[in-house]
Amino acid sequence: MVIDIPSTGKLCTKCSEQDGNPLHDGICNVCYTNSLTPEEMKQEVEDIFNKTHGIEKPATKRQKDFFAICGFLVGIASIFLGMGLPPMIAIILSGIAINRTKEPKTGRWMAVTGLILGILYFIVYLYSFGYI
Repeated sequence: MVIDIPSTGKLCTKCSEQDGNPLHDGICNVCYTNSLTPEEMKQEVEDIFNKTHGIEKPATKRQKDFFAICGFLVGIASIFLGMGLPPMIAIILSGIAINRTKEPKTGRWMAVTGLILGILYFIVYLYSFGYI
Protein backbone atom coordinates (compact mmCIF):
# COMPACT_ATOMS: atom_id res chain seq x y z
CA MET A 1 0.00 0.00 0.00
CA VAL A 2 1.52 3.29 -1.15
CA ILE A 3 0.44 6.53 0.49
CA ASP A 4 0.70 9.56 -1.74
CA ILE A 5 1.83 12.50 0.40
CA PRO A 6 1.17 15.91 -1.18
CA SER A 7 4.15 18.15 -1.82
CA THR A 8 4.46 21.76 -0.70
CA GLY A 9 5.86 22.62 -4.12
CA LYS A 10 9.02 24.16 -2.64
CA LEU A 11 12.54 23.10 -3.46
CA CYS A 12 14.65 21.82 -0.60
CA THR A 13 17.41 24.29 0.29
CA LYS A 14 19.97 21.49 0.68
CA CYS A 15 19.29 18.79 -1.92
CA SER A 16 17.04 20.77 -4.33
CA GLU A 17 14.37 18.07 -4.31
CA GLN A 18 10.74 19.14 -4.45
CA ASP A 19 9.56 16.89 -1.64
CA GLY A 20 8.67 19.18 1.25
CA ASN A 21 5.80 17.59 3.12
CA PRO A 22 3.14 19.79 4.73
CA LEU A 23 2.44 17.00 7.23
CA HIS A 24 6.01 17.29 8.51
CA ASP A 25 6.15 21.11 8.69
CA GLY A 26 8.44 21.67 5.70
CA ILE A 27 10.96 18.86 6.38
CA CYS A 28 12.36 17.40 3.17
CA ASN A 29 11.51 13.71 2.67
CA VAL A 30 14.81 13.04 0.92
CA CYS A 31 17.52 14.64 3.09
CA TYR A 32 15.39 15.47 6.16
CA THR A 33 16.44 19.11 6.35
CA ASN A 34 14.18 22.05 7.02
CA SER A 35 13.04 23.70 3.80
CA LEU A 36 11.19 26.62 5.43
CA THR A 37 12.43 30.16 5.10
CA PRO A 38 13.32 31.97 8.35
CA GLU A 39 10.06 33.96 8.20
CA GLU A 40 8.00 30.80 7.69
CA MET A 41 9.90 29.07 10.51
CA LYS A 42 9.25 32.00 12.85
CA GLN A 43 5.54 31.91 11.99
CA GLU A 44 5.44 28.13 12.48
CA VAL A 45 7.10 28.36 15.91
CA GLU A 46 4.77 31.19 16.90
CA ASP A 47 1.71 29.20 15.82
CA ILE A 48 2.86 26.13 17.78
CA PHE A 49 3.60 28.27 20.86
CA ASN A 50 0.21 29.98 20.68
CA LYS A 51 -1.58 26.67 20.18
CA THR A 52 0.14 24.98 23.16
CA HIS A 53 -0.45 27.97 25.46
CA GLY A 54 -4.04 28.54 24.35
CA ILE A 55 -3.36 31.99 22.92
CA GLU A 56 -5.67 33.01 20.09
CA LYS A 57 -4.61 35.34 17.33
CA PRO A 58 -6.01 38.84 17.77
CA ALA A 59 -9.07 39.35 15.68
CA THR A 60 -8.70 41.65 12.73
CA LYS A 61 -10.59 44.88 13.12
CA ARG A 62 -13.68 44.78 10.95
CA GLN A 63 -14.95 47.84 9.22
CA LYS A 64 -18.45 49.00 10.05
CA ASP A 65 -20.99 48.71 7.27
CA PHE A 66 -21.64 51.94 5.35
CA PHE A 67 -25.42 51.40 5.23
CA ALA A 68 -25.48 50.74 9.00
CA ILE A 69 -23.71 54.01 9.72
CA CYS A 70 -25.97 55.95 7.33
CA GLY A 71 -29.14 54.34 8.69
CA PHE A 72 -28.08 55.13 12.25
CA LEU A 73 -27.23 58.76 11.46
CA VAL A 74 -30.43 59.34 9.47
CA GLY A 75 -32.43 57.68 12.29
CA ILE A 76 -30.93 60.13 14.78
CA ALA A 77 -31.37 63.01 12.35
CA SER A 78 -35.06 62.15 11.95
CA ILE A 79 -35.54 63.19 15.59
CA PHE A 80 -34.41 66.73 14.78
CA LEU A 81 -35.28 67.13 11.09
CA GLY A 82 -38.96 66.53 11.51
CA MET A 83 -41.25 63.90 10.15
CA GLY A 84 -41.77 62.39 6.72
CA LEU A 85 -38.84 61.50 4.51
CA PRO A 86 -35.95 61.01 7.03
CA PRO A 87 -37.64 58.16 8.95
CA MET A 88 -38.44 56.34 5.71
CA ILE A 89 -34.84 56.69 4.52
CA ALA A 90 -33.63 55.44 7.92
CA ILE A 91 -35.91 52.39 7.66
CA ILE A 92 -34.69 51.56 4.14
CA LEU A 93 -30.98 52.04 4.88
CA SER A 94 -31.18 50.13 8.17
CA GLY A 95 -33.11 47.28 6.55
CA ILE A 96 -30.38 46.91 3.92
CA ALA A 97 -27.70 47.11 6.63
CA ILE A 98 -29.33 44.42 8.80
CA ASN A 99 -29.26 42.09 5.82
CA ARG A 100 -25.56 42.85 5.16
CA THR A 101 -24.24 42.69 8.75
CA LYS A 102 -24.38 39.03 9.71
CA GLU A 103 -20.90 38.85 11.30
CA PRO A 104 -20.09 40.36 14.70
CA LYS A 105 -18.55 43.82 14.98
CA THR A 106 -19.77 45.02 11.60
CA GLY A 107 -22.24 47.61 12.92
CA ARG A 108 -25.43 45.58 13.30
CA TRP A 109 -26.35 47.49 16.47
CA MET A 110 -26.30 50.73 14.47
CA ALA A 111 -28.58 49.22 11.84
CA VAL A 112 -31.06 47.98 14.46
CA THR A 113 -31.02 51.33 16.29
CA GLY A 114 -31.55 53.22 13.00
CA LEU A 115 -34.46 50.90 12.14
CA ILE A 116 -36.09 51.37 15.55
CA LEU A 117 -35.72 55.17 15.39
CA GLY A 118 -37.01 55.24 11.81
CA ILE A 119 -40.09 53.16 12.65
CA LEU A 120 -40.73 55.11 15.87
CA TYR A 121 -40.61 58.53 14.22
CA PHE A 122 -42.56 57.33 11.20
CA ILE A 123 -45.35 56.25 13.58
CA VAL A 124 -45.12 59.66 15.31
CA TYR A 125 -45.41 61.28 11.88
CA LEU A 126 -48.49 59.24 10.99
CA TYR A 127 -50.08 59.93 14.40
CA SER A 128 -49.42 63.68 14.30
CA PHE A 129 -51.14 64.06 10.93
CA GLY A 130 -54.13 61.95 11.92
CA TYR A 131 -53.42 58.85 9.85
CA ILE A 132 -53.50 56.63 12.94
